[in-house]
Amino acid sequence: MPELPDVETFRRYFESTSLGRTIERVDVLDRRMLDDISPRKLQLALAKKKFTDSVRCGKYLLANVSNDGSLTLHFGMTGYLAYLTDGQEPPRHTRVLIQFTNGDRLAFVNQRIFGRVGLVEDADRLRELKSLGPDALASNLDLDAFRKIVAGRIGKIKAILMNQKLIAGIGNIYSDEILFQAGVHPETRARDLDEAALKHLFRSMKQVLEEVIECQADSRKIPESFLLSHRSRDGRCPKDGKKLSRAKILGRTAYFCPEHQFKK
Repeated sequence: MPELPDVETFRRYFESTSLGRTIERVDVLDRRMLDDISPRKLQLALAKKKFTDSVRCGKYLLANVSNDGSLTLHFGMTGYLAYLTDGQEPPRHTRVLIQFTNGDRLAFVNQRIFGRVGLVEDADRLRELKSLGPDALASNLDLDAFRKIVAGRIGKIKAILMNQKLIAGIGNIYSDEILFQAGVHPETRARDLDEAALKHLFRSMKQVLEEVIECQADSRKIPESFLLSHRSRDGRCPKDGKKLSRAKILGRTAYFCPEHQFKK
């Protein structure tokens, strides 16, 4: 599932292709993608308008429309954007197609139909509607705020990092990476982390997400020192080559190195 670095990569792609272009119409090719709106309402909200800028809220991309709220995109398991020029055919599994007056089109592609397209007044309203915590890279999520969210909780630290109501944007893959880089076992109870461990975890969260964004969330560009490319049943620790362990946490498979990630 696309997580914060993926969504930020989509956001930058969106801004580089679609800002300032006048929308002619919106074709909804699969109504199942719509989040509590009708195709007609989506069309009326976007036709003859322009996208002015965009913002990321965890795993959501908000495309702000000229003087009239925001289009919201959640990419589900397999979603992505494709900007089409010169009569290019939309990719297979295109679910919503935005036609611009210059003839170009923006396709929202979603194979498994877990993504959603909606409308909202602004980012604050989206956070309220979806009960989202602060974006993991938001400036207001500093060490003090992170400490207040995490410290003292009885839950396992991986589950807390993945809880979108506490911190928005981190899922299964990058919670594993953050914990690996911080040297924290995923089953550690949050309340058992001391101040030094909390600080290290906070720094690792910011650094991992920022570095993956710089790599455009492309696994081929991510350093070999990261756990990411080694997350498999037969995976080996990138530090010493020893076999990785696995655990089920909230129904998700966590990969970790028992030699380098310690349970407090």
